[in-house]
Order: sequence, then structure tokens, then C-alpha cells
Amino acid sequence: MLSAKKIGSLIAMVVMLAALVMIGYFIQRTQFVTFIILSALCFGSYILLLTNSAFSLKQLLYFGLVCRAIFIFSIPVLSDDYFRFLWDGHLVNMGINPFLALPSSLMIDQAIRDNSTMQFLYNHMNSQYYFSVYPSIMQACFALSTWLFPASIKSPVIILHFIMTLAELGTCIYGIKILRLLRLSEKNILWYALNPLVIIELAGNLHFEAVMIFFCTASFFYLLEKKPVFAAMFISLAIATKLLPVICIPFFFKYLEKEHRLQFFFGTIIYTTILFIPFLNPVFFEHLLTSVALYFHSFEFNGSIYKVVRWIGYEVTGNNIIWVAGVVLPCIVLMSIFILYSRQVKNDETSLLKCLLFSFTIYLAMASIVHPWYVTMLVFLNIYLDYKFVYLWSATILLSYFTYSQIPYQESGWLSALEYLPVFGLMIYEFRNKRPFLKFRKHVEPHL
Repeated sequence: MLSAKKIGSLIAMVVMLAALVMIGYFIQRTQFVTFIILSALCFGSYILLLTNSAFSLKQLLYFGLVCRAIFIFSIPVLSDDYFRFLWDGHLVNMGINPFLALPSSLMIDQAIRDNSTMQFLYNHMNSQYYFSVYPSIMQACFALSTWLFPASIKSPVIILHFIMTLAELGTCIYGIKILRLLRLSEKNILWYALNPLVIIELAGNLHFEAVMIFFCTASFFYLLEKKPVFAAMFISLAIATKLLPVICIPFFFKYLEKEHRLQFFFGTIIYTTILFIPFLNPVFFEHLLTSVALYFHSFEFNGSIYKVVRWIGYEVTGNNIIWVAGVVLPCIVLMSIFILYSRQVKNDETSLLKCLLFSFTIYLAMASIVHPWYVTMLVFLNIYLDYKFVYLWSATILLSYFTYSQIPYQESGWLSALEYLPVFGLMIYEFRNKRPFLKFRKHVEPHL
């Protein structure tokens, strides 16, 4: 006979699976209220399973895999980035460097204009006038999926879903290995594996943070194992997926013993160069930097401190000071990283992890664009530190989808406050009170 605890856990699983199916297959991005209700059901189930589950670690990991597999045959509705993914993939297969030509300029080519698939992708992508910003590992995945199914939209998306699921599986495997090395409870991995934001955004909406986090996790594992060459290889793969892991390099470098630092440093340079060679061109960096600069200086979405700076700018100058904020705030991020680096304790895992978490947190706090999936890196790092504000943020950031509930898109200041004020309040409370969860938890669970 099933116990009440097991029945409660089964109900939580069924509720979470049903909500994920609804999100993946039956709602649109404009249905904000429905989406938030379904997300709240997912987070309620998540908390129940993490705090009062009758199932083992292995069973809950299998459940997390099932949650991700639900999305394999879905088409993302919360994000339209996949149109550009497939566009770039087709260009690579045609022998065209996606970093060298704007989609709008390529449409004058008769062969591309007459290709119904390319025409469809062009009409639906949100970046017709911007150079690609997706590094080489992402381009390889795009190219593979479209090479296998050149005349389809859905089939390449299914391939990308499989890639995300495999990357997430790899993250959990390496994540557990790291927990063992640090003598932490292996169950900590569940705070990432079952997190609804992680599942919805990475498995469901095809954001390559899944692949980036996997490579970062593998790199961190080999760093702890004192294998600098492998650590360099995997951090290079992470950088060639998303550029953001560059933040990790100085902290990884300082953590290593002196005799391993040169191997890591030159290995990272060599591997990263090799990974970008297929796309290198005299104007490659110019176009990439142009797109990145445009991203920081022209776009706004769900910023926090940035919005306060922008409001002050309006009050003082009467104008949007995004160009000034887009320079000043990144400089503050760099200064903060330098300060953290100077305070990092050498060869200390706790110090390294805190520096990484704080660096990514400061980056997101200062950014003018903070999409929900950006927080997934914090969720992963936090399984080794357990700051509650990260888990709170992974829930409240979904309120940012209100922006897409109307056309033209319009952000809500009230919902932004509802998202950020509790998060920053809890963050300050945790930092000031230095509670026990700031330290490593030494309790060790049995291995799988």
C-alpha cells in the first residue's frame, strides 16, 4: 500500500508533467496568465519533490529526464530564436559564412529567395538586419540538424531537442561527480535537474545555455581533478558555444597550482582558436563585435539596475541614456570581477564557486537584457552553495513573459518590481547575515 508521502509525490509528478505538456504543446506566448499558472504549478511540485519526496535520487533524476523528453516533439512557442538557428545552419551547409552577411542582404540572392524554406525562416526570424552572434559549436549543431533534414522545419528542431537533452544528461552526470569530489549531498543536483525554469527554457525553448553549462561543468570537474588540459578543452568548448564563460577563465586560472596554470592558459587559447578557425575571416571579429555592441547598446529587456539608471537618465537629461549605460554598466561588471579576483582564495573550491556565482549575478544585475534562460547558469552553480535568492529568481523571472502578451511589446514596471524586489531583498539578507548555507554542506548521501 502506498504511503501518503508517496501519493503526494506522485501527485506532484503528475501535476508537473501535465503542466509541462500544456506549456510545450497547447499555449501561446501571448497567454501570460495561463503560462504563469502552469509555471506556478511546476514550481509548487518542484518544491514538494525536493523537500518531501518519497522517491530516491535515481528515480527523481529519471523523472527529470522524462520532463525534458516531453518537449522533444514540440515547437518552441516562448522563443522564436530557433528560426535564426535553422537559417544559420542552412547557410553553413551552403558554404556561406553566417558571420559575414546580413540575412536581409542575402535575400537578394535568387537561389536563397526562391528557396521556400529559407523564405519561411527569413519571414519569421527576429534578426533580419543583424549579423549572427552564435559561436562555432552552435553553428555546428545548426548545420547538423538542417543537413539531416534540409526541407523541414520541425525535424531539425527535434534534432536540437535531442542535443539539449543529451547536454542536460551530461550536466547531471558531471554535476554529481563534482558533488562527490566536494563531499556534498548528491541530492543537490536535483535543485538543477528538476528546476522548472531550466526544463522549460533549455529543453523546451532550445536555448544553448544547456550545452554551455554542460561544457562548463565538465571543465570544472577536470579543474578539480587537476587535469588542466582537459579543463582548458572544455572551457574552450563552452566559450565556442556562448561567449559568456570567458568570465570563468581568470578564476579558474587563480584556482590552479602554479605548475598547471600555463597548461590551462595556453590550452584555452589554442583550443578556442581551433574551434573558431572555420569561421575566421578578416571581418569576422568586426561583424561579431558589431552585433555584440548592438546587443548591449540598443536592446532592452527585463533589466533591473539598468532600468533604474535609465529612469535617472530620463529625469536628468530627458533622453534614453542606453548608449551611456551600455558602456558604464559593463565597466562596473569588469571592475567587480577584478575585485572578486583579487579577493579569491587560491586553490580553494568554496572561494572559486562564490566568485563565479557573484560574477554572473553582478553581470545579470547590470545587464540591459536579462532573458529568463540567463539565470539557468546561476541555478547550476548554486547547487554547490545554496543561496535561496537564486531559486526565487528562477521563479520570478518568468513574470518577464508579460512583455509578449500584447503587441506592440510592452514591459510592466509593476511586474518588474515584483520580480526583482523580493530577489534583491533576499540576496541582501543572505549576504549580510552569513547564514550556514553560505558554507559547504558536508553531509554525504550514498552514491547512485
